[in-house]
Amino acid sequence: MPISLIFGPVWRTLNPFCTVHLLGCRRANPDHGVAQLPAQVGRWPAAIGLFAFVWLELVAPERVTIPILLLWLTLYTVIMLFGCVWTALAGGR
Repeated sequence: MPISLIFGPVWRTLNPFCTVHLLGCRRANPDHGVAQLPAQVGRWPAAIGLFAFVWLELVAPERVTIPILLLWLTLYTVIMLFGCVWTALAGGR
C-alpha cells in the first residue's frame, strides 16, 4: 500500500498475468479476445469467481490447510493463464 501511494498503481506493472498477456499480444491488440461472450453472460463469471473466493475464505472445511490453498492457487493460476492465452490468440485471427 505505501508503495502504491508513492509510485501509483505498481501492481498493474508487476502483475505476472498481465505480463504473460502482453508478451502473447506483441503483434496483436490486447483489448480484443478470440470470441465475444454473449450479452446474457454479463458479469456472471466475475460474480462466480468472487463467490468461490468468499466460500473458500468463510465456509470451506479445512480452508487453511496447505493442500487446499495450493489447490486454490493452482486452479486460479490455470484459469488466469488460460484467459491470457485465449486473449493473446486474438492476434492469430
